Amino acid sequence: MYDWLIVILVSLAGYVEAPAWFILLGAFGLTIEGWWGKLGLLRHSPRALSTKKTAYFVAGAIGNLGLAALGYLLGQILRGLAP
Repeated sequence: MYDWLIVILVSLAGYVEAPAWFILLGAFGLTIEGWWGKLGLLRHSPRALSTKKTAYFVAGAIGNLGLAALGYLLGQILRGLAP
């Protein structure tokens, strides 16, 4: 649920022409939001982190970076369309 809020905030950052590092901040927030519960399991069983989960984590982080960049770009496009 917080993921859409993060994407909207990154879009707003693009709209107000904030620095592009907000994309990284948004991607980090999306990644933590999605994996917070899964990473909490590592306290109980350190062996819960497998190569498969690591691959999913990296692929998800790259996808989150793309989603945050898309949101930022859409914000900048809306800024360009505004009178």
